[in-house]
Amino acid sequence: MLGRLNPFAGGQDPPERQNEAQALRLELEEAQRQLEVARRELETFRFTASRSQQEQAEERIEQLFSELATPVAQFSVQRALNRQEVELKQRDLLAVTARLVQALETAGLTLEGEPGDELEFSPDHHQPLSLEETLKPGQPVRLRFPGVSYRGRWLKRAMVEKLS
Repeated sequence: MLGRLNPFAGGQDPPERQNEAQALRLELEEAQRQLEVARRELETFRFTASRSQQEQAEERIEQLFSELATPVAQFSVQRALNRQEVELKQRDLLAVTARLVQALETAGLTLEGEPGDELEFSPDHHQPLSLEETLKPGQPVRLRFPGVSYRGRWLKRAMVEKLS
C-alpha cells in the first residue's frame, strides 16, 4: 500500500506519509541487510566451530596413537618372534600389554573392577559369564572380566559369575 494511491483519500498520499513510507522502506532494507550479514556470520561461526571440533578430535586421536605407537611396535615384534617360534617371556608380554592399557586409560578408557573382586550383582554394570546363569540384583558375584567405560558411558559390562 506504500507508494500507491490512497483509496480513502481519492488521490496521492500526503508528503508526510510518503516521507514516512520511504523512511520505513529504508529501515526495512537496512534490517534485511543486517539480517543477511548476521546469517553469513552465523554460517561462518558454525563452519569455524565445526572445523575446530574436528581439529580437536584429530589432535586427541593423534595424541592417543602417539602414546600407543611404541607398545604397538613392541607387540608387533613379539608377534613376529612368536611366528618364528622364539620363546617369549611372560613379563615382556605383560609389560607391553600394560603400556597399551595405560595409554588407553590416559585417553579416557576406564576398566571397572579387578578380576576376583566379590561384589553385588547390578544388571546395569554386570552380565553373567554364562548364558545359563540367572542372577538377581544384589546377589553376591565374583568379577571375572572387568567392565569397560569411556567418559562414563559403558562400552562393555563386567562379566561376573555367581559365588559358590
